[in-house]
Amino acid sequence: MIRIHSTKHEPDPTLAHSFLISFLILHTIPWLRCTFRLKHLTLYLLNSLKSLLKSIPPSPILPTPSPPDTALHNGIPYISLTSAYHHTLRQSWTNDPTKLYLESCFDPNSPVNLATDYGIEGLCPVVKATEGDKFILRDREERYYLWDGWSGELRRFRERWTEGRKDKEEVVQGLVCEMTWAEADTDVICRGS
Repeated sequence: MIRIHSTKHEPDPTLAHSFLISFLILHTIPWLRCTFRLKHLTLYLLNSLKSLLKSIPPSPILPTPSPPDTALHNGIPYISLTSAYHHTLRQSWTNDPTKLYLESCFDPNSPVNLATDYGIEGLCPVVKATEGDKFILRDREERYYLWDGWSGELRRFRERWTEGRKDKEEVVQGLVCEMTWAEADTDVICRGS
């Protein structure tokens, strides 16, 4: 049997559930008032239904990422770039959080992650090469790194490649445009150092 997958999105069951509860409230409360004429029962039921429909409490507060330009995707930090920068970013690098291997390599709640392996606090991806597994990373102290996900080698760019730049977009643009020379001018970082 051939199955054709529909491009339609399936309805959200929580949305349907909320709609159903709202519908029941709108139709049940007037009926209760007319039928029972019991002020206390009506108020009790009204308050009970209102408490059911209260907004869901917010999820536990995640620690505020540091520095302030760190963004979260599914609770995992990465360095977001301004939308204006996406137009100047070469086609060979991406800042799309869905392509940055966040869950597998950078989840701070996972016992196995790159920051823990190398002992570098706040190590987050900035951009990833679209071909291959090279990443430009940044740590909490705003030092930039080049990580080859295939070989596992981590290198820190020397400060001359990042100093004097006004923002992270300018730093990344300089590193991407001068990658051949910048990659040769790095310090190798050993695991656990």
